[in-house]
Amino acid sequence: MTATCRIRFFGVFTVLLVGLTSLALAQEEGEPRGFISVNVGVQSASSITATTPFTLFVEEGSFAANYQGGNPPGLDVSVGVRVWDNLAIGGGLSAFSGVSFSSANITADVSARIPHPFFFDHHRTVSGTVEGLARSETAIHVLGMWIAPLTDRLEVIVFGGPTFFTVGRDFITEVEATSTYPFDAAQFAGVSQLKASESTVGFNAGVDVGFYFSEHVGVGGLLRFSRATVDFSLPDANVVSTDVGGLQMSGGLRVRF
Repeated sequence: MTATCRIRFFGVFTVLLVGLTSLALAQEEGEPRGFISVNVGVQSASSITATTPFTLFVEEGSFAANYQGGNPPGLDVSVGVRVWDNLAIGGGLSAFSGVSFSSANITADVSARIPHPFFFDHHRTVSGTVEGLARSETAIHVLGMWIAPLTDRLEVIVFGGPTFFTVGRDFITEVEATSTYPFDAAQFAGVSQLKASESTVGFNAGVDVGFYFSEHVGVGGLLRFSRATVDFSLPDANVVSTDVGGLQMSGGLRVRF
């Protein structure tokens, strides 16, 4: 993700946080009206298989890259405030693939069909594994919430709403191979990469369970599912579509105010 995108995301979330906190403080004194949750956890990530054609020796070849999914770690911060009875509004910020908002541990399996320099329809096949590819995903969630106090200490919040994603990742744009005369076989030699970043809009829904040691401080767990589809535009008019978001499981601190 670019520095400009990070600044924009944090700016929007900061305005949302300040606004909701001010609204909560403006409510009548008494029981807590707002809450903040800070969580660490993991989120499932979709794998991607992308096939890219290319031309070599006036003949078409192609390569396929299978990018792993996995369960990247990350950070989630949410805030909410009651607006009527048990109904609340709020927002959240999620960043996965590392608390530093970047990761370079994605692996891709690559295979390519490379045309022969002398003969048509005589492709050589090479394959290899590429490590150290980066991926990042940051999301701002707009939340409508229903707060259900089960006891004085136990509270369940059901929520949902739209999500604004910004996703960045490395894509393989070219497979490199070596060969010697008579060129009937080739060996995998590496790849060329491109960093791409896109934004899209999707949705999120989930549940938060909090247990409070006192009126204001506790711990809890968060289960959220978010989803959107994003199209990455790559060189030579290639477009790679992939799902973003996933099932998030995290836990951490709860504060009521």
